[in-house]
This record gives sequence, C-alpha cells and structure tokens, in this order.
Amino acid sequence: MINEKRSKLALLGQFESLKKQAEDVLKKYDKYDKMMVDSCDKNWDQVDVMLHLQPMVEQIDAEATGLFEAYSIACPIVKKVLGIELKKKFNSYKPRSILRLIIIEGEKVIGILSDLKYPLTSEEGDKLFHIKNELSKVCENIDINFEKNLNHSLKEAENGHFLASVLITSRVIDFIYHVIPGNELEEKIDFLSKNKIITTDDKELKQQIIKAIRLTRDFLNHRIDTFAEPSDALSLLGDCIKILKIYEKMKKTI
Repeated sequence: MINEKRSKLALLGQFESLKKQAEDVLKKYDKYDKMMVDSCDKNWDQVDVMLHLQPMVEQIDAEATGLFEAYSIACPIVKKVLGIELKKKFNSYKPRSILRLIIIEGEKVIGILSDLKYPLTSEEGDKLFHIKNELSKVCENIDINFEKNLNHSLKEAENGHFLASVLITSRVIDFIYHVIPGNELEEKIDFLSKNKIITTDDKELKQQIIKAIRLTRDFLNHRIDTFAEPSDALSLLGDCIKILKIYEKMKKTI
C-alpha cells in the first residue's frame, strides 16, 4: 500500500512538472511570435530577422520534442498505475498542439491524484485547525516571531513536510527552554513550580513539558536517524502551544 502511494505521488509530481514545463515552452513561443510581429511593425529586413530568430525557435522546438518524449514514456506508467489511457495521437504534430495536449492530459492525471497531496487525515486536519486558533490567541501578547515561526511549522505540516515542521517547532521550544532560569530541565521545572507559573500538582503538564523538551533535543541535536511522522509534528505543535502559555505567564511574573 505504501509503495502504491509512493508510485502515485511520483506520478503526480512528474505530471505537475510536465504541465508546468509545457506551459513555460508555450510562453516562449508567444515571445517568439511577439518578436516576429514587432519586426514587421518596424519594417526590419525579414531575412535578417529569420536568421536571427531561427536558432531561438529551433531551441524551443527541441524543448517541445523533449517534453513529448517524456510524456510518451509516462503514458504506459499512467495506464499501469491508474488504469487510464492518455492520448498520444494528435490532429496536428505541430509543437504547440503537442504542448497543449500534454497540458490537457496532464490535468487529468493531476486531478485524479491531487487528493494524495493532502497528507493528513480529517482528524489530524481538525487538530491542526484547533492549534491554529490557539496559536493566534496565545501569541497576542508575546514576540510576533513566535507566531511567524509556528505558522511556518503549520504550513509545513499541512504540506506533509513533517520533519521540517518538527524542526521549526523545536527551535521555538528550544528558545523558550533556554530563557527559563535553571541549568537542567528539573531545575527549570522547579523554578516554574516555585513561582506558581505551573501548579506543583499538575503532573500531566510537567510530563508534557519534559516530553517536548526531550523530543526537541532528539530532533535538533542528538539523533540524525530520527524522522518525523504526522503524530510527531502535531503532538509537538500542541505541546509548544502549552509551553508558549507558560512562557507568556512567566514574562508577566518575573
């Protein structure tokens, strides 16, 4: 199942790239057309113009041909993975017609596979939405850079870049960790308890802080073999919100 999803994601990326490149090459043809029209308007010698522009159009034609070859190679893969057959026969073999067909057929593949780009379940999406709302409230009275960093982290999580999300969240947690007085983690927890920033009997909150700090250390410093899952990104974001609330309270207290 995982290999099948990877194959589909690879195909999605391939056709998004093909479509984008085909659109870019069509723009080059439009630029070429404009240069031809301008040369006529200015009464330039058309032989000189053609000699000057011929290499340009040949290069564009070569790019279009290369895209058609890549598209032709991808068509059987689409049939195997998705069970649909893309057109490879054209009414006209003019490069622009080929490019337009690549775009149209590519949109079919992208449309079928686009749902794969959203990597979170509906439950995870709901959790992310809740974290977004909490974040805007928590960050009202503290440095705006906390919110900027965590908005980037949220965006990375939404796009399925869970390691990037965790690393951004980790640097926020790491910053707060180092501004809490005390050398070791237990000393910092004691400081927060003694100053009534957290209650002494709130064992669950203490455990969440300890877990978040340790996970942050693994991602930032100690474990190059540590990779992130959706649960890591969302859990750390949720813990970071709690730590931000503690930080806000600490700023008011000391």
